Amino acid sequence: IFKKSFLDYIKNSFIIIPSIILWVFFILFSKLSLNINYKLQTTPLLVSWIIFFSVVSLIVISFFFTGMIGMAFNVIDKKNAVKGFFSSSKKFWLQNFFIVLVIIVTYNTIRYVAHIIAFFIGKLASLEVNYAAVLFFILYISGILGFLIFLSFASICLVIYGKGIFKSINNSVKIVKNNYIETLIILLTFFVINEVIVRFIPNLGVELINTLFVVPYLSLILTRFVLVFGEK
Repeated sequence: IFKKSFLDYIKNSFIIIPSIILWVFFILFSKLSLNINYKLQTTPLLVSWIIFFSVVSLIVISFFFTGMIGMAFNVIDKKNAVKGFFSSSKKFWLQNFFIVLVIIVTYNTIRYVAHIIAFFIGKLASLEVNYAAVLFFILYISGILGFLIFLSFASICLVIYGKGIFKSINNSVKIVKNNYIETLIILLTFFVINEVIVRFIPNLGVELINTLFVVPYLSLILTRFVLVFGEK
């Protein structure tokens, strides 16, 4: 899967275009948001803008990531990649918006619950801050590996099979359940890659590597994984 996806990436380098557009959009939109934040004088207006910024950001992410999955699918299937981008984005962006929302809510819930449990256990057991932090990390990772990982392929299942939000989430759960170790290897590989580049490369370099390589390459890998191990 890694090798074939890499070859697809090399042969179809235009697959980086959506992630480049997304990257440029967020640079410009973030600068606009920063300027507006300085001009807003009241808390209600500031909160309203933050909500608006977050919703627009999620919509744009959903649109482009949906298109990238469609693009990856057509690249693997030897079809028109550009057509795959626009047809998938147009058809599935809204449903993918809610899937992304579910993933974000699940992630934040895991983080919050881990924090609360670690805080109370630390307080009851009179743990030092360092030990409490380790406990939080263990609970946090357990939540990611025990719950969030099962949503890894939900967006891809949505685009490939087109069976709606709940069916796509269910398909993702089944794929991960049947191929847990393989899924974990993929996610850990990219986690390590991210940690290495963040540690040794300046921020701009990290953004460029993620935009030009990591995001499009990962979309090819995950899409191919669903095609191989998903519904037949």
